[in-house]
Amino acid sequence: MFHNNVQTNKETLMSHPHCLVHSPKDNCGVVVVEGLKAGTEMLCLITENDTTFNLVARMDIPIGHKVALKDLPSGETVWKLSLIHI
Repeated sequence: MFHNNVQTNKETLMSHPHCLVHSPKDNCGVVVVEGLKAGTEMLCLITENDTTFNLVARMDIPIGHKVALKDLPSGETVWKLSLIHI
């Protein structure tokens, strides 16, 4: 799910990302649009290497909230900005 449909950002210049991810190593990103609704196919941008991928939102997500990029089992480490977040 994380690297589904990876492409260079040049191919998506006309689109605005819904979610920003710092590093390909991260397993969460941050929603950067207002009113993101469940079922939305999000355009996610990995800022470290300027690539994009698509991810479907499973629930409504407010702007500024973290979103898991894959299923995370209970107790798994959350990586954001290439750092551990608890």
